[in-house]
Amino acid sequence: MIAEEIYYYFKGALPTRLCDEIIKYGSSLTKELGVTGSEQKTKKPIRPLTAKEKKEPIKIRKSNVAWINDPWVYKEIRPYVARANQEAKWNFDIDGYERIQFTEYSRSQHYGYHVDTFFDQPDSMRKLSMTVNLNSPDEYEGGDLYFKYLRRNDHTLVEATNPEFKIKGTLCVFPSYEIHKVTPVTKGTRYSLVLWSTGKAFK
Repeated sequence: MIAEEIYYYFKGALPTRLCDEIIKYGSSLTKELGVTGSEQKTKKPIRPLTAKEKKEPIKIRKSNVAWINDPWVYKEIRPYVARANQEAKWNFDIDGYERIQFTEYSRSQHYGYHVDTFFDQPDSMRKLSMTVNLNSPDEYEGGDLYFKYLRRNDHTLVEATNPEFKIKGTLCVFPSYEIHKVTPVTKGTRYSLVLWSTGKAFK
């Protein structure tokens, strides 16, 4: 399954007041070390990581996360996922959403290149990923969202970002199989939300 659009975004979609409210709420929640793989997909409480598990993933990912199930947060962001799915002409069959991830990237924290889904999940797989930048770009440095992809016309491997991703309240939606990363934060703290939309495997 290859879509023409790598990503689709809504510049400054969430108002400042709402972003600040989500940061305040997310910061009050119990944080855990962000992990990779299927552990973060389950809706059950995640067991504490062992010392070895905490050390190994930080080569790929280092961030602090909390989980949000509150309907008022879903209400604000889910419509944008639906709009992107239609307006970008992906038209993926979406039948559910995972928990919302509130993420803090402090100095030196990052998430290396990865994908959010795999094609060997016939029952339910992540199809669309959404991330929203919650704070102003003058509050931190680094923490840029990048994509890596083959350019359609000449098949050149491209690594690219968009400076408007960092505008407060901007939502970016993309197919969960797209390769992406968050560069290390070098100053301050970057706050974001992530939401994964799910559905039956692509045919």
